Amino acid sequence: MTKTVSMCPETPKLGNQHQTASKYCENHQYLEEDTTDDEPPQKAQRITITINVVDKRVSTKIADLSSDIPENTDTSVHQGCKKPENVPRFHNRTAGVMTLVKPCGMIVSVNELLSCESPSQLFVQLLQVVCETDTAFQYLGYDRACEFEPFLQNLHKKGNQGADMLLKKKYVVDRFHISGHTTPACDLSSPQCKYHPDLDSNKELQGCNTGCAEQCFSWFTRFKHTLKYMSQYRFKFFIYSIVVARNNLTKRKLQRQGKL
Repeated sequence: MTKTVSMCPETPKLGNQHQTASKYCENHQYLEEDTTDDEPPQKAQRITITINVVDKRVSTKIADLSSDIPENTDTSVHQGCKKPENVPRFHNRTAGVMTLVKPCGMIVSVNELLSCESPSQLFVQLLQVVCETDTAFQYLGYDRACEFEPFLQNLHKKGNQGADMLLKKKYVVDRFHISGHTTPACDLSSPQCKYHPDLDSNKELQGCNTGCAEQCFSWFTRFKHTLKYMSQYRFKFFIYSIVVARNNLTKRKLQRQGKL
C-alpha cells in the first residue's frame, strides 16, 4: 500500500530581535498575510513524500479507512467540553507531537502534529496503530473523548470504515482532565454520563493510570529547549530516538518488577 502526503518540508521562519517568528517557511510566508489582489500570489512548489507501507496482516487499506475526513473541524457542529475558541489553531514553530501511551508508561506511537491538535489527526494515528502494529486496546483515555466519539459517529454516518472499526472501542476522559468538563456526558451525577472513568460500566479502569500521557508530556518538556531550535528532520530524528530509549528503560524496569 502507498500513502502519499503533500506538504512543505521546510522549517518555519524563526524570529529574532528584528522580526517576529512565523508558522510558515520563507517561501510560504505570504499565506499569513492578507492579500487583496485579484490574482493570488504564485505558490511555491510543494514536495510530495511517498511512504510505502507493507502489512500482510490487514487487508483493509488505511487510505480507504481514513477517507471522508474533514480538513478542519466544523465549529458550527462542535461537540465536547472544550470550547472552540479555546482550541489553539496556530503555533509559531511547531505544533508539537501527539503521543499514545500505555498505562505502564510504554509509548505506543508518536506522530508530529503538522497543525493544531484535532480529532482527525488522532483518528489517523489510531488507524495506524490498529492496522500496522500488534497493539490492541479496549479503552482510550483522552481529554477530548467527549468530542472524539461524536466525530467518529459523524464519519460512521458517511460510511467510513475506519470509524466503524474504532467505534467498537470505549472512550473516556482521563482523571487528570475530567474535573474541568461541564457537559452532562462527563458529569458522574448525570444519567447521560458516558465518558467519566469512574462509571460503574468502567470498573476495569479502577486503579488504572489514566494520567500516563500527561506524565509522558512532563518528561518531554525536559527537552523543549533542545528541540525548539532544531530543523524539521532533526526534530523528528531526536524525538524518535529518545522515545526508543525511554521504552527500553521502561521495559527493563517492568521486567525487574515482574510485570512483563
